[in-house]
Amino acid sequence: MNVKSLLILFCLLITVQLYCEQNYDDLFDEYFPETENNDEETTGSSVDQTEEESSDGVDKNTDILKMELSGTSGCNFHVPFLDEYDDFLMPNVPGFTNKAGYSFQYKDVKVFSEWQIDLLLNEEGILNDFINVSPLENYVSWNSDILTIVMGYQNYNWGTADTINPTDNCNPKDYTNGNNIKDIPVLSLRISLFPFDWLQTNIVYIPYKQKDIFNTDFYSLLSNQFPTSTIDINHPDFSIESFIIGTKTNFYLKYLDFSFSYIYDIDPFYTPEITLAAEDISAMYSLPPGSVYSYARVDSIDLAQERIHRFGFDFRSAIEAVGVWGEICYSLTTDYDLSTYKIRNHKLLWIAGLDFNYGPEDEFYLNFQYAGQYIPGFDDKFYTDYPGGMPDSDQMTDKSAMEEFYYRSLANALGNETEGLLHGFILKADWPLFNSFVTPSIAIAYFLPQLYDTKKETRLGGVIANPEIDVMPVDSFHLLFGADLFYSWYKEKDSSDIEIYENDRVGMYYKNNNFYIKAIFYWNY
Repeated sequence: MNVKSLLILFCLLITVQLYCEQNYDDLFDEYFPETENNDEETTGSSVDQTEEESSDGVDKNTDILKMELSGTSGCNFHVPFLDEYDDFLMPNVPGFTNKAGYSFQYKDVKVFSEWQIDLLLNEEGILNDFINVSPLENYVSWNSDILTIVMGYQNYNWGTADTINPTDNCNPKDYTNGNNIKDIPVLSLRISLFPFDWLQTNIVYIPYKQKDIFNTDFYSLLSNQFPTSTIDINHPDFSIESFIIGTKTNFYLKYLDFSFSYIYDIDPFYTPEITLAAEDISAMYSLPPGSVYSYARVDSIDLAQERIHRFGFDFRSAIEAVGVWGEICYSLTTDYDLSTYKIRNHKLLWIAGLDFNYGPEDEFYLNFQYAGQYIPGFDDKFYTDYPGGMPDSDQMTDKSAMEEFYYRSLANALGNETEGLLHGFILKADWPLFNSFVTPSIAIAYFLPQLYDTKKETRLGGVIANPEIDVMPVDSFHLLFGADLFYSWYKEKDSSDIEIYENDRVGMYYKNNNFYIKAIFYWNY
């Protein structure tokens, strides 16, 4: 569909609504709540709702056709400030962004559609290549007093935390921006049953595993490391065997809300299957005639996505004026008894936090969280067993020894796993001033890696920081001035010099460091 057709469709939708709605003052003002968060918006598919409204936002009392239209429009300009990374690469591409959504509702039936339409600067300067149109949530829902059925592309906001959500695993993720991991809407069927005010059960069926978007190009990484090997990436077959199913049960009690969840999932990261071949290197050595000296090299690597079981629990409560919450998720891989180095081990993720308001008229806000992950049986002896990260000459001629070496060097690396324990804190605060005309804010996180092999290096942790000033000259219009900062540090073995580290979960975003200016307008009709 071209731009002209989109404009014609937009005009038709407006015309239909004008003839369907009697009170023109109330047009399009219900679906998108105005929010101060410029990166996250509440959508109709969240299953963590209160008892006063249905889980997809349907108004049970309406008997007429209603339509709501709302979205955001904005311009952003990022300035990379590292000499070695001064290009306008993703996610630092300047551009004009739009998010627009509309919903039709008649009695218990609702249709919702939301789209992202961006005009992005590119190096070639070709006008047609500037436009990037992508669908967001698009679904149809039916709601009764105790049952909701939703079909289409949806986002699932499982969990209670507001930064890291260990139990939020239904949607594929976009990891290209380190401090803003985005959900990718997933085609799915959701059935929500709420027989009592204090109980809600959700079942999610996803017919096919959609791809995640990573910051790392695993194919290029392996091709550079093994230039003579065949690399194949095997995404799950487009068949009914590639389904994902999950369930979540929420309990809403007087002093505590909590839930249990389970997802029969497919690992978004790859598991390698390696085939070896003998490589004759006799010519490299002065050997007697007829002698053969060879080593076991990688002939091919097949990357597959294995099944994974995810068990989750979360809670939320309040102690006086302080909100408290927590989440925990245990991901069980197919290496159930932790007996092989060919498959990544299980993983435990957690987060706990509290927040409160303070200051003049309680307008200032503070949020503190502790988060981490633990991998039981993590391989923290790799560089101890392989000094310098390479096998010795005797191991190179032993096929089984080389197979172990290759799997140990790849299995965890392909899952971005570099330590057995990673934990740290997240601090978020904002201070609205002059009736929210100016709001300085800071979000900062520090994570310390532990339980890794220190024979190669000592890692000192990583910091993610997002200082920002939000200027709101009029309602719904924001000017944002801030920076996205990613720094990780380490010391090489036998060295006292502290250097930038780009190989862990924070350091890999070091090249994205930038200052930015954004103008955002929240609109509705």
